[in-house]
Amino acid sequence: MFEKKPEKHFPDRPLECGDCKKPIAIRYTEIVGDLITHTSMCADCPELQRRLYGTSPQEHVYNQVDPTAALECGNCGTTLEEIKRGHRLGCPECYTVFEDVILLEMQAANRLSPRVSLGKKNLPIHIGRAPGESLAINPSSRLLALNEALKETLGREDYEQAALLRDQIKALTDSQYLKERLEDKSQVQTSGSSHDPLLCNESPWNHNNNLIWLGSTVALHRNIEKFKFPGKLAPDKRQQIISLINQELLASPQLKNPKLIRAEDMPPIEKEFLVEHFLTSQSFHQTHTGEAFVLDETGEFLAVLNLNDHVFMEWIDQREDLEGAWNHLVKIESNLSQAVNLAFSPQFGFLTADPTECGTGLTVSVFLHLPGLLHSNRLEEVIKKTKDEGIRQTGLQGNPNEIIGDILVLHNNYTLGLTEENILSSLRTLATKLIAEEKSVRSFLENGHGYEISIVKDKVSRAYGILMHSYQIEAVEALQALSLLKLGLDLHWLEGTQQKTLNALLFSCRRAYLLCHYAQKIQQDELSHKRAEFIHQQLRGLTLLI
Repeated sequence: MFEKKPEKHFPDRPLECGDCKKPIAIRYTEIVGDLITHTSMCADCPELQRRLYGTSPQEHVYNQVDPTAALECGNCGTTLEEIKRGHRLGCPECYTVFEDVILLEMQAANRLSPRVSLGKKNLPIHIGRAPGESLAINPSSRLLALNEALKETLGREDYEQAALLRDQIKALTDSQYLKERLEDKSQVQTSGSSHDPLLCNESPWNHNNNLIWLGSTVALHRNIEKFKFPGKLAPDKRQQIISLINQELLASPQLKNPKLIRAEDMPPIEKEFLVEHFLTSQSFHQTHTGEAFVLDETGEFLAVLNLNDHVFMEWIDQREDLEGAWNHLVKIESNLSQAVNLAFSPQFGFLTADPTECGTGLTVSVFLHLPGLLHSNRLEEVIKKTKDEGIRQTGLQGNPNEIIGDILVLHNNYTLGLTEENILSSLRTLATKLIAEEKSVRSFLENGHGYEISIVKDKVSRAYGILMHSYQIEAVEALQALSLLKLGLDLHWLEGTQQKTLNALLFSCRRAYLLCHYAQKIQQDELSHKRAEFIHQQLRGLTLLI
């Protein structure tokens, strides 16, 4: 039996459909004796058809009528059935063999830009850059986003917030300010510890003083032509890919003393550290021989070799400078493309193992701290008002229904059918609008009175008590409480610490960072106590003023 349900409370998909990105539409319930199991499926799930009809005459007739049912890529062996289940492609040739199916599947999963019309054949869908094009993006999009937010703020007659936005616009257009930004940017890029960043003696997150826009990650997915994608790649070819890419990355003038670390040589805790540090949704725990990482001393760059694509390159941005991070990555990629030919087609752009990442191959995430909107129950209303189909929202761990630490993450939903500038501009515009809304709520909380404000003050007070006096504390509870302290400090309800201390704690109270800090073996049952102890030390001198 099956029934249509809203997606948010659904159980897991079938194992065969683990990579499917189509919206969940059906909950399938199977009862065998006393055992009841629930699974989630999309509307046209092939696994649902198998469970309902098995090898019935209907399926047999369908296979007879549809000449593509047994379609298979002659180069890598990927089948049509695998693609319909959401599996990754096996090689660049799959895009030619399964072209129509790929586009339909992307459209069904809402991962194809609405500007793309599937009815117009022979027209390139990709409109972004091609390999070797050095297309720098001007940071003026930040100014455009601020002006758009100002227009909306004036429309709702929030003149206090409008004044703050005008100040930001004035600062951004002031030549002296721009000069200082460039000098600061240069200093940050050349700074860094002489130690391996995996030892976490220095971290760019330790100097983050941001109130709301905590940081961003900008990433490129690339593959080398004439090689199968990593999922179908032979061991000797994997080593060849590592050798080709590593040689170019280690010589890149954009990186400071980069270093290759092979996955088989990296302890599990260091792989977990990479996930925490680079805020990536990918898991590195299962990486093994034939896969590798490249890092540099700044702790801002990561390259992952042979995981899902031949190379995944990410840059951490903490200065609200998406365009600058993008320009860094393009320079690194341009150097790489001079030595190797990247897999590319005029129709699909840069070819990736996951077709929902082809085209620009650009994935961007913006991390916003929005406790004011969340604890005043206004976030959902604001999201509806500022909705952008090209952007999806999740929590810190990728779950759209679990906003840990009051951190909302914005991701671009489309990589194909848009330019890189379109993607960065739309993310900046939405982020700027949400920041304006958050600042408006904070102004109300700081200057107003009433029951709603008392509730938030009580939450901040309780968070203070938990963090200052707990004997042990779990990571999620610590993140939630630290979020409230960040809010309280900004509203002058607390004193005795700085925003950068609380920001650093948001990252360093998690498991891998914590183990790295103590530099000694800690038993699992001691970890919660060590976390509480570490937080006590960092917040010594903190005082509650309400």
